[in-house]
Amino acid sequence: MKVMVREISLGGMSVETPEAFEVGSVNTFLLTLGDGAGIDVAGRVVYSRAAMDADRRYFLSGIQFVDMDEKSPETPVSGWYKQVS
Repeated sequence: MKVMVREISLGGMSVETPEAFEVGSVNTFLLTLGDGAGIDVAGRVVYSRAAMDADRRYFLSGIQFVDMDEKSPETPVSGWYKQVS
């Protein structure tokens, strides 16, 4: 799923997505930088809320960065990446 970063800081990021994330889940994201380089980060979903524009529904989610080794094998998206632009 492609997501859009709305805000980012040293501790986490706010993202916009077409679908909700499960609160408490830890996911791996591939952050693509302006020069095309990418970096993998892991983050725990702190909140995921529905939002509306005039013509579309989307979700805003707060992601708290965690150490990559905090990802458990039980994570449903383990080994799968979300493209963040």
